[in-house]
Amino acid sequence: METDSSRTGYFVGKLRPETFRKLSRQLYMADLDNITADDKLCCDGSVKTLIVYYNGKKKYIKSMFPPDELRDLLATLYGICEDENLLRTDKHFRLEH
Repeated sequence: METDSSRTGYFVGKLRPETFRKLSRQLYMADLDNITADDKLCCDGSVKTLIVYYNGKKKYIKSMFPPDELRDLLATLYGICEDENLLRTDKHFRLEH
């Protein structure tokens, strides 16, 4: 298995207003205060981790099978990651400490 080094590393960019509105709406619709995910692990599948900071809170979801309510949100986040307008940067940053 080969790693796609063109998409590995640190990137910066700015969301288009329509993408930001879409992302904000999906975060609202996900009902983060009440959503739960199946934390059971099995087989040789990938584990998805989503950490959202909102309203002074932190929601941590780690699951092989994220709830259906997160499907559109995850698709939008993957789309942002695939955006060709992101610029590679040498500045390293940590999302979690």
